[in-house]
Amino acid sequence: MELPSYFSFFFLLHDRFVAEKKTYVIMHGFAEDETFGDKYVPDLLEHGDYNVLTVNWPTLAHWTNYFKAAENSLRVGDYAGELVSDLVEREGLAHADVVLLGHSLGAHGAGHIGRTVRDITGDKVARLSG
Repeated sequence: MELPSYFSFFFLLHDRFVAEKKTYVIMHGFAEDETFGDKYVPDLLEHGDYNVLTVNWPTLAHWTNYFKAAENSLRVGDYAGELVSDLVEREGLAHADVVLLGHSLGAHGAGHIGRTVRDITGDKVARLSG
């Protein structure tokens, strides 16, 4: 699966991403939007110097058909998992430093992020909470 152009390593790597830091990946749930992660980023950064990536998929999470949104959460999780896998393989992000957080359907997507990372890199992330 090829990543869409908006999953840009140039953007990540030139926007203060440091592979040696613990990295939190937050995925919102059904009928939520990109502001979901804004609630948690300041709290996380108050406790440490972390990378915090948010998976924003509001258009795909707002289908009138919940089952379609559920299906979309898995696809988005797969794409995000490819991105995290590339950060592990290309940039040296340690599996032990990856924490996945998901809410509602975002928890299902976060599970797919973890599965994709395991399938591509051969190892599990440190933590998955949903």
